[in-house]
Amino acid sequence: KTEQIKTINDVALTDVPKYVNNPLNALTMLKRFTSDWHILQQYAHNVNNTKKIVQNLTNTRKSLKFPSESDFDEAAGNLLRIQGIYQLQPEGLAMGEVSGVKLGSTMSWSDCLEIGRKSVQKGDFMIAKFWIEAALGKLPSEGTKSTIMSANASKEMPTINGVGSSVIEKARLEIMEALVTTEFRM
Repeated sequence: KTEQIKTINDVALTDVPKYVNNPLNALTMLKRFTSDWHILQQYAHNVNNTKKIVQNLTNTRKSLKFPSESDFDEAAGNLLRIQGIYQLQPEGLAMGEVSGVKLGSTMSWSDCLEIGRKSVQKGDFMIAKFWIEAALGKLPSEGTKSTIMSANASKEMPTINGVGSSVIEKARLEIMEALVTTEFRM
């Protein structure tokens, strides 16, 4: 996870204002701060001998102001407005592309799923369906189970005991559940 964050950080450092002002990058960064940070905190609290890690988390929390869920909601809403105005396809946006030009970072399946869920909350079920289907398309096939974390750099899924491909199955189930809910609400 730290390697993935470092890779994103290295890309952002080449031109910070340009990277941060890009709505695709801003959205994925906010998601990392709002949801992934909690996953990393839970991990740190559950690892043995974590006194130093917990102390660092506590100090970091005191000295930094983290984005809120409403910040992420606003960024997702902005991306959806841009998509609607310019009639952009979710698959292209998920790859960080606008009209075939690479402008932002690639989104993970959980990024796409989250945008789909935000669309459902706003009552835009057709757009939600497209984003959720984009999330499904980003999942690795059954034969490439080891690539689930690279395909989903933003969310680590816990495994279920006794099931060989539980990470992919759990992700696929989560996406299919969102798709069924969206179809039902349409």
